Amino acid sequence: MPRIVAHLIVGAKAEPFLAAMLASIEPVVERIFVNENSGLGELAPNLAALEASAFFRGGRMTLDRTSFSSFAAARNACLALDRAANDRTWVTFIDGDEVHDACLGRVARNLVRLPRSVAFVDGYTRHFFKSFDWYLSIERRMMFFRWRAGGRWEGDVHERLAGLDGKRVAVPYVYAHYGHVSPFLEDTRQGAQYAALGQTGNALPAEIARAADLQGDFTELNPHFAARWRRVIRFKGMHPEPARPIITYEKLSRAAHFQRIEEAIRGHQSASQRAKNALLNLNYEQRWRLRWFEATRYGLLRP
Repeated sequence: MPRIVAHLIVGAKAEPFLAAMLASIEPVVERIFVNENSGLGELAPNLAALEASAFFRGGRMTLDRTSFSSFAAARNACLALDRAANDRTWVTFIDGDEVHDACLGRVARNLVRLPRSVAFVDGYTRHFFKSFDWYLSIERRMMFFRWRAGGRWEGDVHERLAGLDGKRVAVPYVYAHYGHVSPFLEDTRQGAQYAALGQTGNALPAEIARAADLQGDFTELNPHFAARWRRVIRFKGMHPEPARPIITYEKLSRAAHFQRIEEAIRGHQSASQRAKNALLNLNYEQRWRLRWFEATRYGLLRP
């Protein structure tokens, strides 16, 4: 049987879905290696969720505390922590704002069926955008990779895995990414962090984000988000079970905020735009569902 581990990096940003993410992978993952790089000591915002997890309580978490230098360095720290890694090891690629459902376990159990030539198993991530009822896109994303000596992460921002050759296969499985269902000031913070690491782009000005978050004033905000307000697609499915209590709480505690987002979206979507979005949704659905043939070929969806 494969040895399945997970690598996770968390920093100074609080991750509201961290506990749900950990619960969603806990039945699948033997051990998790965490680089906590906030540099904030006992004030680290995600430390309580890590220590409350079944991984930590069961002695199945290796926790490394460092300061942040780059995303690649943080992920390489996780690679270095796993001194028991061997040819049977598969690494679950996760972030603290992603939540899985039971299909993850089904795929994980069947990794043993893959030939050595396959090094990556991809799924699809649904990117919710500023609301739990709207998503911006569904993108193919690495879900598992095979550990091999010499593998390493490169790149300060949007890190890439290098030194690991092999085929990629994909499964028709979509999981949730909630990182963009956040206050607008988080867009400002993230933009500043990425700019400091060398990425170019226009970050959302803090005064505009503050007016939207604290005063509910979207006057200056909407021009920045107009293209995305037009393109978001209504979500009609079910959220992963571990995420549902958090979503219920967020919807109740930030009801007025989410209502203003609904109004902004409806104000930007004409009938013709909604028709375009329906076609885009169909395209996304077809794209990931067609992976059923590939997954069946490799036996990755067997019970």
